[in-house]
Amino acid sequence: MRRGLAPILVLLVIAAIGGVYYFGKSQSAKPQSPNPVITSPFDKTVNWKTYGNSQGKYTLKYPSDWGLRDIGVNLFPKEDQAALISYTAFSKVYKDNPDLRTDTLETPHGDPILTVKKNERKTLQQITDDYKNSIIKTGNIKRSELRTIDKTEAVLIVTGTEYADPKPSYFNYYFIKNQQIYTYSYYSPDESPSSIPDQILSTFKFTQ
Repeated sequence: MRRGLAPILVLLVIAAIGGVYYFGKSQSAKPQSPNPVITSPFDKTVNWKTYGNSQGKYTLKYPSDWGLRDIGVNLFPKEDQAALISYTAFSKVYKDNPDLRTDTLETPHGDPILTVKKNERKTLQQITDDYKNSIIKTGNIKRSELRTIDKTEAVLIVTGTEYADPKPSYFNYYFIKNQQIYTYSYYSPDESPSSIPDQILSTFKFTQ
């Protein structure tokens, strides 16, 4: 009886080994699920134009259907001309009319302006205090906030005026780098930040 069972046990063991081998092969032959792809939010500035300012030592992006204008120092008071490094305005209307309104420092629709001046050893606090003191004479300060622009401390001052209707809000960013004072300004019809000017500022990068 025991001799008759021996061949059967051998066959069972062989069959079991074969089954394990076949199961392993079939499992490894199955296609592996791909790792999930993590996508980042769409960057609205990816197809924008890049502007570089060698004197101001920065680059930034602006919408492809916008233009820009580098404004000459001759439009400034003589006492300000020596300190001025660059004054660049960005607006949609400059796309086809780069020389539009060359007799004024303002931009159409309150679009953004980026000014770079020499810094005469003033701190960011002193610069913003000077601006606040000048505004008190003609308008009011709505709020002041600390911000960061390209890893550099900045101050946002939002001001208003009683001499316009509707009463707009003026957004003014101040920051210091490379012994230079950077001022980025625009205005909005209300107290809400304007999306495109803020997106332009978010692309600002120092080159030095």
